[in-house]
Amino acid sequence: MAEYKAVRVKKGSGGFGGPLVIKPTDKKNKIVNITGGPISDVGSALAELTGAELVNGFKTSVPEER
Repeated sequence: MAEYKAVRVKKGSGGFGGPLVIKPTDKKNKIVNITGGPISDVGSALAELTGAELVNGFKTSVPEER
């Protein structure tokens, strides 16, 4: 069993909505990067901070329940 941490993402000065809390679990432990290019710095940082697995959403799919 992996150890996951919650991350709170707040809007920037020009942003709206939120905050968004990302808290992986043993069943839902993927950060899916869907940018159409290389893995983004934001996706990498979220995966590193939470302990979740980073997945390139254009090269592989992840079932909704994961």
